[in-house]
Amino acid sequence: MSARIVVAALTLVCAAAVSAAEAAGFATVLMQDGTCVVRHEGTEKVLFKHAEPSRAIEWALEHSRIAVLSGGPFPVKRSVTIPRPGVSLVIAPDAALEATEDAKLTVIGGRDRGDHLRPVIYNRGNDNVAIVNFGAIRAGRNRGDRKVFKNCIVFNGQSDGEIGIDGGLLFSSGPTMSPWCDGIWLIDSKNVHVFFVGSMGYDFSALAMEGCEDIDLSRRCASRPSSRLRSNAKSNAFLTRPMERQEFRSSPLPSCTESFSMI
Repeated sequence: MSARIVVAALTLVCAAAVSAAEAAGFATVLMQDGTCVVRHEGTEKVLFKHAEPSRAIEWALEHSRIAVLSGGPFPVKRSVTIPRPGVSLVIAPDAALEATEDAKLTVIGGRDRGDHLRPVIYNRGNDNVAIVNFGAIRAGRNRGDRKVFKNCIVFNGQSDGEIGIDGGLLFSSGPTMSPWCDGIWLIDSKNVHVFFVGSMGYDFSALAMEGCEDIDLSRRCASRPSSRLRSNAKSNAFLTRPMERQEFRSSPLPSCTESFSMI
């Protein structure tokens, strides 16, 4: 991994409120002979290994503030669940985090009409989490069922009618691929900085938000040319730039507000 990539990743991580002291050391996660291993950066010593990459990634985030995925695809059979606040997951340019076709991803929310989210990376209620993607995140196909939503990243702050996530960062110069689904969801979150999100998602949105406040969209979200802006920003949603108001589209998830927007 080049020093330029590491420096860029750590710079973005610091912007997500990880102190310089905490960012001094980080774990590298690699695939070796079909097994996912965790090392401390700059050493050959294996700290942890597991056949399921999501387990190794979660272990790395439990024991280090920053985990860097490097080298080859990481086929996960379950969601990568962020274990604690203030951690950062970096996907290097030579890495791809992808759900297998038979992956049993975490199911979020949903009503009896069958709308559910299933993320590859899932942050449930943790503040100041940074996801930095220079490689690729692939949610995988949904076997033709248009009511099964498989997403790349979900920040879920649902907390008894209150906003449950305060602070975080999203940057994805590499593609987030969610066939027939929205790539990234922010739910009941505030003060999350979205620097850039690239998407390849079959006419769906690069970024969807529900019940969010003070989301920094000062950069931009980029998706396929056929993608379109669909948004509904009511009085209880506060974004850093105006968004086009269109007809309200009901959401599959219960939220602390009624605001709903898609980019």
